Amino acid sequence: MKLSLIVTVVSLLGLTSLLAAKSNLPPLPTWNEEDLQKLKKGELVPGQALLTEKGIPKKEEAEKSEDPKDVLPDKAAEKLEIKPVPEKPEIDPIPLPDHRSELPEKLLARYFSSKPDSNLIDPQRLLSMQERADLSYALEMHTHESPVPIYLYLFDNQQKFPDAYEPDQIYQQFFREDGKPVVLVYYFIGQPERSRFYLAGGASEVVPDWRKRELLSNAKHTAREKSEVFSQLEDFVGQLSMRLFWVEQIMAKAVLPVIEDELPVDPAEQKAVGALDKLASFWYDTLAPKLMAMLGAVLGLSLLCGLWWIYQSTRRYHFAELPVKKRLSGNRGANCGGIVHYKDPNQPPSAQKEQFDEVL
Repeated sequence: MKLSLIVTVVSLLGLTSLLAAKSNLPPLPTWNEEDLQKLKKGELVPGQALLTEKGIPKKEEAEKSEDPKDVLPDKAAEKLEIKPVPEKPEIDPIPLPDHRSELPEKLLARYFSSKPDSNLIDPQRLLSMQERADLSYALEMHTHESPVPIYLYLFDNQQKFPDAYEPDQIYQQFFREDGKPVVLVYYFIGQPERSRFYLAGGASEVVPDWRKRELLSNAKHTAREKSEVFSQLEDFVGQLSMRLFWVEQIMAKAVLPVIEDELPVDPAEQKAVGALDKLASFWYDTLAPKLMAMLGAVLGLSLLCGLWWIYQSTRRYHFAELPVKKRLSGNRGANCGGIVHYKDPNQPPSAQKEQFDEVL
């Protein structure tokens, strides 16, 4: 009972102190008409002062300030004066320098000083040893199987050479004397689209230009399908070798006249050759046709005679049976009589006679 009384007293004391503390708090703020209008229009955000760096202004500062923007400062709301910027002056474009370097004289001499000994020309060692060996083997196999060899010149993709070293000039200088068909290819590592192709010699003139352009275009397109530089080179050479097959077919159908040098001939020999030519002409033009006609006639007649003899030797005769009247009640004619048979030709016929009474 005492414990419950004590709890009740303590509760009353706490409630009394709470009411006393509440009576000492300042009154709650009220909205004025201007703030309510701004709030409805969205111009005023409640609690905006809490989001500023200065925080809630003190009461004295708020009273001194007449501008509501000073009470609730906001950097975003401050008006900044924007000064006009003058237009950017036009600048003349500066031409970019060509990044491709021309081959020096030493390298040009290594490339084009003489006719190449192998089908792969790479004096700069742009390929590794294994890549160079694989590519050289592929070019050698093509040379053994094709009448049109490929000479492949390798360059870096940042290099260029003077016009005096174009493929047609190199062909005229080193390959024209042979007279054989040949293909010269300038290949730039990593840039197959810059490759150059030249076909000359032999019957290459009969190959149309569009066929040559198509051959090079297909090889470039096949090489661009790969991203690795050596794979591009391998596919380029492989496609070029396969496409050359159709070029070889066109060249094989072309007939080239053969011009032989005239040699001095002895007059006596020339007369003998003329007499032999006349005799041969008489034989082939006059005598031979007549002899062939006579031989044909003899053979035809012999064949007819042989057929007649075969026919006569195998011919059979058939005799019809004619009815013959009996005479004195006996048969007569060809269907009655006897046969005499002789077994031994050394004995007399009288000793060998045998009579057959039967009528056949």
